[in-house]
Amino acid sequence: MSRDPRLIAFFLIVTLTVIGILGSTWFNKNFEYKDVEKHSGYSIEAKRNKFLAAEYYLQKLGHQVESDSNRARLLEENLNYKTILINDYGPKLSLTHYKKLKKWIENGGHLIFTVNKFQYVASQDEDYEYTDDTFRHNQLLEEYAIQARYTNYSKSIPYPEERKAYQYKFNEDIEIDIYFDPDKQLVDSHNLASYSLSDRYGAHLLQLDIGKGKLTILSDNMFLSNEYIGNHDHAYLVSYLNQENSSLSENILLLYNNQSDSIFSLIWKNGRQACIAFLVLLIFFLWSLRNRFGPIKPIIDFSNRNITEHLRAIGKFSWRQDHGMQLLNHSRIACENALLIRYPTLKPMSTQERLNHISEILDIKPEKVHSALYYTPTSTNEFINSSHYLQKIWILQ
Repeated sequence: MSRDPRLIAFFLIVTLTVIGILGSTWFNKNFEYKDVEKHSGYSIEAKRNKFLAAEYYLQKLGHQVESDSNRARLLEENLNYKTILINDYGPKLSLTHYKKLKKWIENGGHLIFTVNKFQYVASQDEDYEYTDDTFRHNQLLEEYAIQARYTNYSKSIPYPEERKAYQYKFNEDIEIDIYFDPDKQLVDSHNLASYSLSDRYGAHLLQLDIGKGKLTILSDNMFLSNEYIGNHDHAYLVSYLNQENSSLSENILLLYNNQSDSIFSLIWKNGRQACIAFLVLLIFFLWSLRNRFGPIKPIIDFSNRNITEHLRAIGKFSWRQDHGMQLLNHSRIACENALLIRYPTLKPMSTQERLNHISEILDIKPEKVHSALYYTPTSTNEFINSSHYLQKIWILQ
């Protein structure tokens, strides 16, 4: 009985279709599709830029925002921004740059900065006084008599058991919840602020009208950070501080660091490949010098060496090759031949007779003559003695 291939293919297709339908039905009944949000932590950029969330938020509001970590942006000739927000004012500006910054504010700019140095003021109950003029390092605080102090807690101002956001009267009909650090406060000594946010611990935000522009001073900027901008009414305050002003520019600059990049970080940032190539070249250079460590052997000039130096060099070489006895024997033969030529009567004599005769002639003891001419040294001291006596006989003959 033959089987039709088309019929077999039909049944296979039908079977696979049924299995697919039943499998899909079972999967849809037993599994449900859900969107799950998983917090993966802050990105590298968010860890570096504490104002990144504020930057995105202001961009969604229609502002043109850019952020940078270089405080040197304050030193630009033309500050084409309507608002500049600085993490903290940092070191004192030069008088020229300070005047330019002040002129930018007077022409309609809005500068927002956080105080980075506070002073401690002792209470009346304390028997010592501690003063600190670090606030005077900030020209704006000094000019407008704004003092930054640590909160001096007392019975009337107890230490907060729970650190939380407080309600601040924003406008006549609006109250906002903002968290400020209760340990820090600002004091407007001359009452120049046109607007402020204060609680039982003191003022935390002061805004001054300077010419056509504004100067906003913050005791801390935690509400601006990536972690806290979404809490309470922090985002609302951010939008208010960056609202339209009399400046013709539409740009906002966020400086999240008060220090300029170091020369090394700038070199690495702009010339990373060159730095790596230099390090590799330095490693190969040090590797090429591996056999040159230690004292360098002096170069000897052999062009002017005399016969004495040659003899001395031959003697040192023979001594290093343990040929000391060979040299001594050659010297003995030369000395004895010279004695026989000078004193022919020694030729027919025996060894003992020669020793006695040489001893009488040169006034040297017989045992010393024997050590010089015939004795075989067994130690270094005996070798030195034999050489010494031989030299003496050579001189006295």
